[in-house]
Amino acid sequence: MAASKKAAEKRIADAKAADAKKNSGRKGITIVDDKPRRRSSSNKQTKIFAPPPGSGLLSIKRKPLIASGPKAPSSPHSNFGIQIEEPKSRKKPKTPFNKRELDKYREILLSKRRELVGNVETMERGVLSIGDKGGDPATDVAEQGSDAYDQSLSIGLAEVDRKLIREIDDAIDRIENKTFGLCEVTGKPISTKRLGELPWTRMSIDAAREFERLGS
Repeated sequence: MAASKKAAEKRIADAKAADAKKNSGRKGITIVDDKPRRRSSSNKQTKIFAPPPGSGLLSIKRKPLIASGPKAPSSPHSNFGIQIEEPKSRKKPKTPFNKRELDKYREILLSKRRELVGNVETMERGVLSIGDKGGDPATDVAEQGSDAYDQSLSIGLAEVDRKLIREIDDAIDRIENKTFGLCEVTGKPISTKRLGELPWTRMSIDAAREFERLGS
């Protein structure tokens, strides 16, 4: 028993000696405990300081490069920096006739208009009378056919005269506007010979022939 007790005490002594030797080898080395880590700066809330009111930093207005809006100055000659020339206004041609000549043509046109209006009224009365006769059972078939033809012819002639009346009215307007006697196609004066035959005409003889050629 004494021998085993001594052996145990020797082992304990050897273990202590080994620990002492091990600790003596660490002299000169400072062991620092880990300190708590700081939080990342990304987790911190960034504070934005707005300038005080009235400081003028936010009240600065930038002027637009191109003015716009209802108060923008009008510039008819500029379009995104491109200069555009406006076409020069053409001088409106005027009638080649003086006042006395225009008055003469006006009287001719008014006289022709009265004649045509009378013709239209006469034809309209004739058409109405033919229509009333068509309801008579005593009228034979041949006579009814003749009356129908006359009625159709009168209606067609009345329509032609109405169109001519409108042309005369337009010619009278051209006299008032001082453009009577000018070709509406070429802008050149119409010959007095043609106006003597057709005072309501709108075109010269050459323009009228070209118009008929294109329309045929």
